[in-house]
Amino acid sequence: MSEIKEEEEDGPPLRLVIRSKAEGVEILEVGGREKKETNEIGNNFKRSILARAPLFPRLAVNGNNSDLGIEIINGLNGLKLAELPKETSVIERFEFSPQATYLITWQKADATNLPNGSLRIWNSENGKFLRSIHCKQIQTKSLQSILAWTGDEKICFHKVTNTIHIQRGDDGQQINSIRISDVSQISVCQGESCVAPYPLACLIPENKGKPAMISIFAATDKNNEELKCLASKSFYRAQDVSIEWSPMGHGVLIQAHTDVDATGTSYYGGTSLYLLVIDKNQTDCGSCSQIQLPKEGPIADAKWEPAKGEEFIIIAGTVPAIAAIYNLKGQLIYNFGAAHRNVISWSPHGRFLALCGFGNLAGDVDFWDRQKKKKINSINIPCAVTYGWSPDSRQFMTATLAPRMNVDNCIRLYRYDGTGPILHKTDRDPLYECFWLYASPSLYRDRGISPQAKLRLKERQNKQANQTTDVTPVAQAYVPPAARGRGSSLAAKIRAEREAQLGKNNNASRNGSKSNIAPLVKAIPGLAQPQSETSNKNKKKRQAAKKRKEAAAALETEEASPLPSSPTSINAIQQEEIPSSKDDLLKRQKALKKKIKQVSELQDKVAAGLKPSADQQDKLSRSDALHTELSDIETKLSQL
Repeated sequence: MSEIKEEEEDGPPLRLVIRSKAEGVEILEVGGREKKETNEIGNNFKRSILARAPLFPRLAVNGNNSDLGIEIINGLNGLKLAELPKETSVIERFEFSPQATYLITWQKADATNLPNGSLRIWNSENGKFLRSIHCKQIQTKSLQSILAWTGDEKICFHKVTNTIHIQRGDDGQQINSIRISDVSQISVCQGESCVAPYPLACLIPENKGKPAMISIFAATDKNNEELKCLASKSFYRAQDVSIEWSPMGHGVLIQAHTDVDATGTSYYGGTSLYLLVIDKNQTDCGSCSQIQLPKEGPIADAKWEPAKGEEFIIIAGTVPAIAAIYNLKGQLIYNFGAAHRNVISWSPHGRFLALCGFGNLAGDVDFWDRQKKKKINSINIPCAVTYGWSPDSRQFMTATLAPRMNVDNCIRLYRYDGTGPILHKTDRDPLYECFWLYASPSLYRDRGISPQAKLRLKERQNKQANQTTDVTPVAQAYVPPAARGRGSSLAAKIRAEREAQLGKNNNASRNGSKSNIAPLVKAIPGLAQPQSETSNKNKKKRQAAKKRKEAAAALETEEASPLPSSPTSINAIQQEEIPSSKDDLLKRQKALKKKIKQVSELQDKVAAGLKPSADQQDKLSRSDALHTELSDIETKLSQL
């Protein structure tokens, strides 16, 4: 076997940030041969709350120490960069701006200690307080829904009641505003490649039968510039709405969810996905469309390609769901097929892709080369709670975390081709958080599948083929074809015989017979078969039902027979047909009264103007005969 030459490394080292009960917050540098070792960088911080900057290697920690305020950490060396005042030790919600220039903290409003507002902005370089904003409550998980910077932090958007203020990113000076009634959520494109004019999405939720509506505006840093709406879309069934921007800011995916599925096909509610494509230069009106899903059912995930943002992937449909790639026109351009997958994870360069079945699925993961549209490998990663690609797109990390999984907490690193794990770290139990420290993908080369990766996959396939070939079958006793799969024991034979008899009885029931399932009793020649108690009861019931049916049929025939019109024939029939027993006389009396009532009702209708038909005229002509017969019946009853 030829030697496999190790891949040439380039760019800065990769770092993992973890938070555990034993060691607190620590930064581990992944290095050594094939990155199989970790070296601790800087100091450990025994804190319980951790925040990271979206586009900069900087961290903030708090909690577990009332004598210390929020600490800001330099992710490159693991050392403390700044510390906020001690009063911030009680704060639980804090976030960085995209480039980590500012740290935003929020706590409950306190007119005594925080008269200028409870949403405060700090300089993360030196911990200096900059300004504060009044904000009584935040209903979303992210502070970005109230105060959001653009990716380059030149502009900041501040949402208040029915208005969005556009401010300078450094000093907060207002340069413009947008008046929108009932706006509940804002979203700004924060991609590194997104430049002015900066797109802003504003959401108005459903209210009193009115549909939800999302509008897209483009803002600049010019004072009081007229802002135009680039695109808008209204839609129903949108109790929850998530907004995801493309990296360049020229498209946005809007996923709407409702708790009740109108079609009744899903217990988990209904979902829909909309695509808004805009022209930030305002040369053309944006397009809005609802995406036709690759398979009917709930939407599991939808993610933009991170490098250029010209396409996105959707996983949708009932399990097994279908994953598919769409372009900016909303057209399906590639179908990955159906599989038990619910998570999409792009590598930062957009070359490799992992389609995962995490959460309530078994943990199967498919690694794909997006450019070649080729599956590289399929593996199983059990109990993965968090995941992510390294900044160089060559490592895929998964971690089992508490409290989601309180046992077997660990970190696993796999190569981009799915081979590994090359690192399996289990010495941090319980483990609460794990993620890659940010590093710009531009610092690393975008490399394809290396020759050594192809050799690894080929060797693995050969090994699996050899294992399958080396398995020798174990000699077993011969079993006839009719008895295979049933077992050869006496119990198995008795079970098969009972199942056969049960099948015969079921077939007879389908064909309309009334046979009952009875225990198997071997017949003795010359001896009558014993009848069970259940079969005797059923036989009596059938005989009684048959008699009732025959009596009812005879009564109907007698009632339907026409009466003769001549008095002579009537008297003869009366003498012949009048029953003698008391029960029969009572039945006949009841039938005659019913007929007389019908004739009386028909006479009233004729008096009201109804023109009788031939049958009705015949019925009216028999009124006297019916009264005569009834009189005779009553006379006989009185004599009994």
